[in-house]
Amino acid sequence: MTCASCSGAIEKHFNSLEGIKSIAVSLMTNKALVKYDSGVIGPRKIISEIEDIGFEAELQPNDGAIDIREIVKREVDKYKTKF
Repeated sequence: MTCASCSGAIEKHFNSLEGIKSIAVSLMTNKALVKYDSGVIGPRKIISEIEDIGFEAELQPNDGAIDIREIVKREVDKYKTKF
């Protein structure tokens, strides 16, 4: 994600899906917190939906820790290869 429009597109898409209780996308950390009904939708489907609209996704452990340095390093490395 590179802008607020990207995070807004993800939130808008997920608000229309059955089983999604809430979603909060953070542009700064490139993460989303998704609350969902596991009887209706699961993590694999959520990841698939994110990838279907053009973004990368992976499941993160729910330990609450956010290492901003690692996130920034990944983004820098990604853009290094593009140039």
